[in-house]
Amino acid sequence: MKKMTGMMIVLLALAFRALFSQSVVEKQSGEAYSRNCIYLELLGTGLLYSINYEHRFAEHWNGRVGFTRFSIPTIFEPEMDLGITGFPVLLNHLSGSNSHHFEIGAGVLVLKLNLTGREIWLGMNVNGHATKVIGAASIGYRYQPLKGGFLFRIGATPLIHPGGIKISGGLSLGAAF
Repeated sequence: MKKMTGMMIVLLALAFRALFSQSVVEKQSGEAYSRNCIYLELLGTGLLYSINYEHRFAEHWNGRVGFTRFSIPTIFEPEMDLGITGFPVLLNHLSGSNSHHFEIGAGVLVLKLNLTGREIWLGMNVNGHATKVIGAASIGYRYQPLKGGFLFRIGATPLIHPGGIKISGGLSLGAAF
């Protein structure tokens, strides 16, 4: 758990540092490419959905921070809801050239859970209010034009939690600038 918290702090520090950098990165060839992205991810590391901001701080590396909030009925007592607020924080590596990239990333999903009662969810015992940190990863395809514009991502999004590994998929649409 301490390793996860330390990793989250490092990723957050990189993300905030990147916010204050210039908006375009120069490739070694002198060609500039877009540095910032905002997108909506359906399913994926935000579980149901997430709104995300990414900043590319080097030619092949970017940091991602996101937000999600939703409520789901509990399995055993449908009149109770499990309220979820989450913050995916990942470090991604992009390979490929031009607009087409293979993307692989790792980080954490910080979850604030609220339940009136007790339930086991993703292998975690939730009783009342709880904050949980679980491992998150992504692997997939990204379409992002060099100069910005439409962004498309699709891939697998494993979540590593006390109950094991849950592999989901995600689809993202947004803009690079």
